Amino acid sequence: MADRSSKNREGSHSLTTGSRAPQQDQSLPSQRHMQTNVRHDAPDSEPYHDALSSRPSAKRRRSSASEMLKDTIHSVEAKISSAFLLLYHELPDWRRDNPSILSGYRPESNSYVDSIRSVFEVHNESVNIWSHLLGSLAFLGLFVYAIHYGWEHVVDPRYETATKGDRLAFACFFLGAVSCMGMSATFHCLSNHSQRVQKWGNKLDYSGIVILIVGSYVPALYYGFYCAEDLMAWYGGAIVALGLACMAVSWLEYFRQPAFRTFRASIFVGLGVSGVVPVIHGVFLYGYTLMNHKMGLNWVLLQGILYITGATTYALRFPEKKWPGRFDIWGSSHQIFHWFVVAAATSHLVGMVKAFDWNHGVMSGGCHL
Repeated sequence: MADRSSKNREGSHSLTTGSRAPQQDQSLPSQRHMQTNVRHDAPDSEPYHDALSSRPSAKRRRSSASEMLKDTIHSVEAKISSAFLLLYHELPDWRRDNPSILSGYRPESNSYVDSIRSVFEVHNESVNIWSHLLGSLAFLGLFVYAIHYGWEHVVDPRYETATKGDRLAFACFFLGAVSCMGMSATFHCLSNHSQRVQKWGNKLDYSGIVILIVGSYVPALYYGFYCAEDLMAWYGGAIVALGLACMAVSWLEYFRQPAFRTFRASIFVGLGVSGVVPVIHGVFLYGYTLMNHKMGLNWVLLQGILYITGATTYALRFPEKKWPGRFDIWGSSHQIFHWFVVAAATSHLVGMVKAFDWNHGVMSGGCHL
């Protein structure tokens, strides 16, 4: 029995030993391989550390990864934003205006915040918004400069005969330019909000046009008829009355009915043409050369050419009508018209400055050569 038990213990010991042996044999090669690698790398430890030191630091790698992630997010946001832009045939009827602009329309937002945020995105209203937003800010900056610095430090020391009437004339122009472009930018920014807001913004846009026209006529008449106050008052009153009539047909729903379409157009045409009559009268009284000095007539005429060119481009819907879809985002007729408005207002301002300089520099506020 003792021999049998001892044999059993020996057998079990041998089985246990035999079962463990393969595991040790399997682990040994890997350990030897690791040891061999360590011994193999040991002589080259200095180059190894040099390679490690040449790698970018963990902080730099994290920063680079963070920048890549931000770029990816911005790229995805831009693609998502552009993916949500609509095609012309997807628009509701109240937003369909130009069938030659096929794409790039913002979806209806019903949110002032979302519409304002879209100013910093690319769509077919981007240029319309930014052209007049930047123009409005530029003229506002010039106006603030003139009030707080220019008049006191530049005008008064040089032109002793300048009066408050001159300040009022310039203020009317700047008010018109800032209002027109500011209201236009607001309208185009909020035009995708809702039908109600779009309708209100359209009225605002027309009002801005009226204010710019009247505001531009005031200084032209002031300097053109500087020595004929009766004519200045008569023409000024007529233009203001026409301007108020245009405002009325723009805002009163009664006059916005289809039956009054011709009447509305006639009022606006009358306001635009009304500026031609006093110019012709002034040329008849003083001659072209003197009227050019008194009113800055060459620049006023350039302003008219720019307005007419821009309006004609807008009315013909060129170039998008000839190449539909090619000018959806950049270069459409409405965008071209906006830049012509900015250029025309700038031309008028140059003419005003020259007229002011003639009347108070050359003429010293007098009425006879």
